[in-house]
Amino acid sequence: MDSKYLEGLSLDIAPETIDYQVETAGNFLEDLKAASAEARVRAIKKIKQIAYNVKKLLDRRFVKSLLEAFMANQEEEFRVDILVTVGFIGDASALPFLRKVLSESSDYGLKKACAFALGEMRFAGSAQPLIDAIEFDDEELQLIIINALTKISDPATAPALLEACKNASPKIKITACGFLCKLGVTQGFEFIRRGLAHSSDDVKKEALVVARDYPHELFLAPLHEILVSVHSAEILVACIDALSKINDTSVVEDITKHVDNEEHAEVRAAAVKALGELGELCKLLTDDITPYVKKIAGRLKDGDENVVINAALALGELKLPEVISDLIDIIDSPSEKVRTAVVTAVRSLAFWLSDIDGKNRLTYALMSLAKDPLPLIRSIVIETLGYLENAESLEVLLEALADESNQVRENATAALGNFSAPNVIEALINLLSDENVVIRWNAVTALNRIGDKACLGPISRLLEDSDESVRLAAKAFVDSFPTDPQ
Repeated sequence: MDSKYLEGLSLDIAPETIDYQVETAGNFLEDLKAASAEARVRAIKKIKQIAYNVKKLLDRRFVKSLLEAFMANQEEEFRVDILVTVGFIGDASALPFLRKVLSESSDYGLKKACAFALGEMRFAGSAQPLIDAIEFDDEELQLIIINALTKISDPATAPALLEACKNASPKIKITACGFLCKLGVTQGFEFIRRGLAHSSDDVKKEALVVARDYPHELFLAPLHEILVSVHSAEILVACIDALSKINDTSVVEDITKHVDNEEHAEVRAAAVKALGELGELCKLLTDDITPYVKKIAGRLKDGDENVVINAALALGELKLPEVISDLIDIIDSPSEKVRTAVVTAVRSLAFWLSDIDGKNRLTYALMSLAKDPLPLIRSIVIETLGYLENAESLEVLLEALADESNQVRENATAALGNFSAPNVIEALINLLSDENVVIRWNAVTALNRIGDKACLGPISRLLEDSDESVRLAAKAFVDSFPTDPQ
């Protein structure tokens, strides 16, 4: 609901330009009185952008001029922009005016802008006027008011808000209770629990959004009931998403039941994704995670691409190296998205591999993708080969130094620090003069890991490098070889 007031604004200002911005805003104040409507609109748009950038650094002088311009003009868009700008400035002198417009104006566009502005100002004293305005029968205004109250975040407003929303629509009640949940108010969680059990799918959907954002054990029972009942894919997906945010042992089993959902691919995709997001917690919530992992691994052969992608990523998050073989089986998938997911997963698992055979098989599988058309895949492959430290991949890593992608070259440079062959040291020394600062830094760091004193001369020259991080890395290397006493 706030997006329309932020449209066209961009928060992009360097600290050293703040004084200039404030001065520029001051220069536009006179244009608010211009005879030309176009000039007035241009002025308020500029001042609004600056107020958004510098927030509370515009003083009361601006508020006075803006409110005078508001009273002198009747163009609604111009007046709305003024109210929004006053909200960004955040000076308390504007509060009485904004409250008066909110309660007395017959123009709902102005009421909404005032509600937004009061939320931006975040004064606790504005909460009650906002709550009083909920009685106006306009759903958009009510939603903006609740959003404003969320920004103010005053727990003392909870009883009054509940009373004000008593006769509101279910959507408004649920949105208001979402605000109460944010504040930790029990009545808010209780109302959402009832919303999850409501017979209306529309009410369920609204309640599920809140349940996802503010997880609570009160939601476990109604969420479980949704999962075991017949519902649309949209509701089941939202339910799984909400359930995965609650740290309870029943969560893993409930979600896993839908890994094999035959009716909806999107539900299967949501289920495997949720188990992956639970990650390490998944292991803590169950005595034996193996059956769940096997179910997820089985989805790597799913006919739906999104299910396969989510299953691969989930296996990476769960960090069980036993599934490496399942992932390697689809590592050369014709789908770029699947290949990306698989190499991302095995990158996570590479740290946990201990058996030589597994490392070797993964190394060869990754080497086959070293020339993949997608730079992202190549960069992940090269990074992972560095973790595996298998000498068989050395030639591939050296070749990657000439890749057209900077990220691939950077990863290859870093990876070579795990090898101490003469040709590796020579290649890294050559990279000390690379124009890419990340590559220079990676080369110094890699040589530092190798620890060859013969590199002292070339690296010493980087003590005068143009980049501070490179200079510091070079100094760390030089300092690791104390000068021999005379």
